[in-house]
Amino acid sequence: GDVESFTKESTVTLSKLKKHNNRSSFEMQAIIAQNLSIIRRMQDNEKESMRLLVEVAIPAAMKSRNSEILSDQFKLVGIALMNISDRKKADSYFQKAIKEIEKADKSSPILLESKTELYIVAAENLIYLENFCEGRKLLNKAFLILKNYPTSNLNGLYYYSDGLYYQKLKKYELA
Repeated sequence: GDVESFTKESTVTLSKLKKHNNRSSFEMQAIIAQNLSIIRRMQDNEKESMRLLVEVAIPAAMKSRNSEILSDQFKLVGIALMNISDRKKADSYFQKAIKEIEKADKSSPILLESKTELYIVAAENLIYLENFCEGRKLLNKAFLILKNYPTSNLNGLYYYSDGLYYQKLKKYELA
């Protein structure tokens, strides 16, 4: 149906873009590969989803030198690894993602939201790894952004991870 025709068109566009070695072409290749990866994940094809991210999207994003796109892709790989409970490997991708997003120069609401979500997800993963100190640092970074956005839908995610932090430390009254 629609998904398959979108997938076909995207794959064709991707191969056309590969003929152009410039920054915007690399950015587009990264974004298209990322979209294809998301579709494959929704179709329960985790292997192909991961392959598209690691072998196509990330290399293109690296060539584009777009920190925001690259960070997003490292984050997606981290989340996929977290979902299969490979938390150690997930953490290495989250750390790469954080390094990239903190390099991104412009401060847009979208960038702030991406950064906040990344801090929270990476923190949750660290808490499960029982690295409470680093997890807390990231939650604090997220809180500093979120406190200016009381209506953000990321508040729920934040409080979940914050509660998890106290629960794992057996500080139930704070959780």
